[in-house]
Amino acid sequence: MVYNVKNLNAGKVSKMSGKDTVLFAPVPVHTIRDRRLGGRRSLNSLFPMDQPASLAEWEGRRREIRERILMATGLDPMPEPTPLGVRIYGEIPMPGYTVSRVVFESLPGFYVTGNLYTPESAGALRPAVLNPHGHWENGRFEVSDTGNIPIRCAVMARMGMTAFSYDMVGYGDSRQMPHSLPWSRETVYDGVGLMGIQLYNSIRALDFVLGLPGTDPDRIYCTGASGGGTQTFLLTAVDDRIAAAAPVNMISAHMQGGCRCENAPLLRIGLGNIEIAACAAPRPMLMVSSTGDWTCCTPDCEYPALRGIYSLYGAQSRLTQYHQDAGHNYNRNSRERVYAWLSDLTGLEVVSEDAVRIPDTSRLRIGEDWRPDPVDEKRYLEIRNRYQKKTEDPEVYRTRLGALLGKDTLPSDLRPVWHCRQTEGDITALDGCLASTGTEHEQNPMRLLYASGCERASLVLCAHPLGRDALRQDDQFRNEARQLVGRGYRVCVPDLYLTGEPYRKAASSEDRPEYDEAYNETDDVRRICDIAALAEELDAAAVLGYGRFGGLCALAAALLDKSGVLFVAEIGDFGAPDVPLLGLYGGVRIDLIGARAAVAEARRPLAHTLPG
Repeated sequence: MVYNVKNLNAGKVSKMSGKDTVLFAPVPVHTIRDRRLGGRRSLNSLFPMDQPASLAEWEGRRREIRERILMATGLDPMPEPTPLGVRIYGEIPMPGYTVSRVVFESLPGFYVTGNLYTPESAGALRPAVLNPHGHWENGRFEVSDTGNIPIRCAVMARMGMTAFSYDMVGYGDSRQMPHSLPWSRETVYDGVGLMGIQLYNSIRALDFVLGLPGTDPDRIYCTGASGGGTQTFLLTAVDDRIAAAAPVNMISAHMQGGCRCENAPLLRIGLGNIEIAACAAPRPMLMVSSTGDWTCCTPDCEYPALRGIYSLYGAQSRLTQYHQDAGHNYNRNSRERVYAWLSDLTGLEVVSEDAVRIPDTSRLRIGEDWRPDPVDEKRYLEIRNRYQKKTEDPEVYRTRLGALLGKDTLPSDLRPVWHCRQTEGDITALDGCLASTGTEHEQNPMRLLYASGCERASLVLCAHPLGRDALRQDDQFRNEARQLVGRGYRVCVPDLYLTGEPYRKAASSEDRPEYDEAYNETDDVRRICDIAALAEELDAAAVLGYGRFGGLCALAAALLDKSGVLFVAEIGDFGAPDVPLLGLYGGVRIDLIGARAAVAEARRPLAHTLPG
């Protein structure tokens, strides 16, 4: 539902001077003290975990974490699973086990490649272990002192478990697209990226092993190191079919992962790996760490934090740790500790690596006879469109949008403060900002305009890409503001986040870290929250959005709980349902069609004469 600003009519027209220059005078210079400027969080920031007071509090937080992971990676709603089309071939008999090549389709036209290690004896239901690898140079073929994927899978198979190792995107035989997607920001970060695709691949890998004959569905485990450790605790957090997990050298309060595949946009807004890993509770977990990387503090920091969560379930004994004096690794010491842990879970006897042979890694490759088509940008968009789904329920849309944008973290202590007053004839202009009580925080410099006798009139909030400068630089906007004041409205024109001269000066030297949007709200997200906060605190009767800020207003309308606010969006983008709003990401395609539906469902315009 789109409204036209010309239809706003208070029924009263005030006399205005011919010049009314006070409306459009240069904005006063004011140093902004917005605490959102500077000090941006990054993958190396400290993310300690606040201990919840009760199990109920933690369960609520756990639901929030799972929801954020799924939305940020594009998996909420979850894509409808398609047939895997599994191909298992090229069996290599080895003493005590067999290793095979595996290919299946996680998404139509996109393939997962790996190796399946199967015990020699086929008997009762057996456990299965997923083995995602990290950023070792050779991926699932890595055979080195710091990491040996084939030997650990072979030992698991010799112990009597099915082990499956599979490629990260762009590693090993997964060559349809590179590990660092090369296309435009708008294409890559609209809810489908490396982290989302790899997480979905892991979910489909879990589907694959559950479909194998002889797999015990109650004993599916997962272990990996480094980036494979990230995949391990992400999968465990979102999929309860993982019965136990052993993330190696990755759970850290002060390093969250140094690759795009570990940093989905908006994932870690106030969220670190400790909390994500804690979502495994009360399922068994082994934390493996070392003195020579970012897990160096595990015995004194991360392990006690997770133990606090397990204690809420009375399940402290299900969390164990192993800490060694070594660098970043999944070395033999780490692997042997994992074997012993798996033995405790399954009752299977540990087999020494010295007694296990592995084939030459060249024999583990899928082979040149199978090469799927590469994924170019056009094909990627096709995959994205299958991968993403839209919700048609406006209330569901509003709930998910609120969670993604941090609805519950909107400032509650902001109040308008006016520090400059100018009067000319019957017109008054107040300049001020929103400020926190009792703290040195200010945001959104704004100009409030009204005619004599209209000090308490209905307020119209105008969101313009130029902020207050639009009163001087945009002729059409200036005329509309003059008309609104003349009709007896109060008109407020704010500088939204990074809009207007004070913000531009304050942010000119701001250094944005790598993967900035994974740890900090995007500029547009903060502007949407600004619109919602301003509409709430100023008790706005209407919010007008101009240019691309019309889309922000539409999303703020879907976000805001305040009823009875008229949102007028001056945008043509409503006609482009497949184009996500730049700067917003998530599996719920945050587009303006969805926002319009949510607004139409949740908002009742005050002026009943406006066209619907």
